[in-house]
Amino acid sequence: MHDCVFIGGAKRAAQWVLKREDAIRKISVTGRFSVNNHGLICVLAENALGIAMLEPSLCRAPILAGRLVPVLPDWAPAKLPVFVATTTTKHTAAARAFIEFIADRFASR
Repeated sequence: MHDCVFIGGAKRAAQWVLKREDAIRKISVTGRFSVNNHGLICVLAENALGIAMLEPSLCRAPILAGRLVPVLPDWAPAKLPVFVATTTTKHTAAARAFIEFIADRFASR
């Protein structure tokens, strides 16, 4: 079994949900590093400290340079719901623009 690097605070284990076509697999992973920052996960994986499940747009340079390579290229993380929480239903123009941006950004994934 390989060490993995994952989001999880003080936990030493996590569960990754992967999807390929109509198949969904839940994989239990463990590792020495459980952090709360995707950038740090990228750095740890780049330095061969574990396998990571990363959004390619968050680590484009290491992928293009060949410092990170796909391990399971046919599989992708299952989609997760994304919520925007606000303190009011009356939003400013800036808040509405942000909510629309987030909705558009995640709808295409």
